[in-house]
Amino acid sequence: MIRRLSHSRPDGSTTRVGVTRRSPFMGMEEVLRQWWWMSHLALTTLLMHQRLCGKP
Repeated sequence: MIRRLSHSRPDGSTTRVGVTRRSPFMGMEEVLRQWWWMSHLALTTLLMHQRLCGKP
C-alpha cells in the first residue's frame, strides 16, 4: 500500500520514515488527528440528527 511512507516495526506497529524514535511527540499527530476526526464526526452526526428531528 504505502510502503514508501511507512515501514513495519518488529512489534507490528508502523511508524513514518523520518520521525525519530526518540521523539516524545511520535504518534501525537496521529492521536490528535483521530481525536479531531472523531469529534468532527460526532458533531456532524449531532447536527444532522437535530436537523432531521426538526429541532432548532
